[in-house]
Amino acid sequence: MKYVVVAAFVAAVVVISIPILLGTCAVVTIGGAVNEAQEERAGGVTMAQFQRIQVGMPQAEAERILGGPGELMSENEIPGVPGFSDPVRTAMYSWDGRELLSSVNIMFQSGKVFQRSQFGLK
Repeated sequence: MKYVVVAAFVAAVVVISIPILLGTCAVVTIGGAVNEAQEERAGGVTMAQFQRIQVGMPQAEAERILGGPGELMSENEIPGVPGFSDPVRTAMYSWDGRELLSSVNIMFQSGKVFQRSQFGLK
C-alpha cells in the first residue's frame, strides 16, 4: 500500500511538472481578467512584441511592451569628460521567448534602445 501511495504521488508530480517545463501552462484568473502585458509575459515574448520595439525608444516603454524588466546580462559605463561629454551607460537585457529556446536581447544606451535582436520567435 505504501508503494502505491508513493507511486501515485510521483505520477501526480510528473503530470503537473511537464506543462510547466514545456511552457504550455494556461493563465488562469479568479475574479478578474488578465491584462495584455500579464498574459503575454506568462508565455514569453512574441514576435509581435519584439517588432514594436524601436531604436531610440525609452527603456521603460520597451519593458512595458515586453511585460516587465528583462534579465541583466552585461553592463558598463564609460565616464564622461567634464565640459565635453556625459557618462554613457550601456546595458544588455534578455527576455525568454514564447517558443522553446527563443529569446530577445536588447541593448540600452543611456536609457534608450540602442540595438535589438531575437532568436527563434514566431
